[in-house]
Amino acid sequence: MEGPRISALAFSPDGHTLAAAVEQTQIYLWDTKNPAHPKRLGKPLTNTNDGVTDVAFSADGRTLASTNHEYKGSFWGVGDPAHPKKLRNGSIGLGLLVDDGANSFGGVAFGPDGHTLATAGDDEDVRLWDLTASGRPTLLGNPLTEHSKPVSAVAFSADGRFLATGSEDGTARLWELNPDRAIRRICAVTKHTLTEKEWRQYVGDIAYRPPCP
Repeated sequence: MEGPRISALAFSPDGHTLAAAVEQTQIYLWDTKNPAHPKRLGKPLTNTNDGVTDVAFSADGRTLASTNHEYKGSFWGVGDPAHPKKLRNGSIGLGLLVDDGANSFGGVAFGPDGHTLATAGDDEDVRLWDLTASGRPTLLGNPLTEHSKPVSAVAFSADGRFLATGSEDGTARLWELNPDRAIRRICAVTKHTLTEKEWRQYVGDIAYRPPCP
């Protein structure tokens, strides 16, 4: 494969399809069943007018997610990779939610259950999306905000319990995604005196209920 600079790569879970994104707004799908002779599949997928930052396949290999410099993301049905289709009601965008000059998604990753998506952004935050609600991605809770510079990479553990994030601030962080386990750990740290203020700090917008015995 030769051409414009490649900005992101992802294999489908079965290893038979490779998605290659170039910063000139297109995503190419390649049949890699014979790695010595990959074959390009169909026409390139056109993402946006402002560059592709990352691509990721869902765990079942039937959906491809892409993100770009316009702080938007798209989803493609690739169950038949030779005939991919852009999914209706499958876009995400944060242009109206970000007001501090950030203008780009970085990394993107599907959770292993296929129901959750993580996106990383120039605004130093990581966001989780519910992919099951009303056919359109919706934000889950508050952004994860511990990084001090743009976040460029996200990855779920195989069991979905943890999310790893990497940032230009030189740090990588692990996030516990199981609320019950997180609450037990928080109760241990706070010595079983989790106040309403601490609840908002550690848990977010979920209605306060004293969790510690």
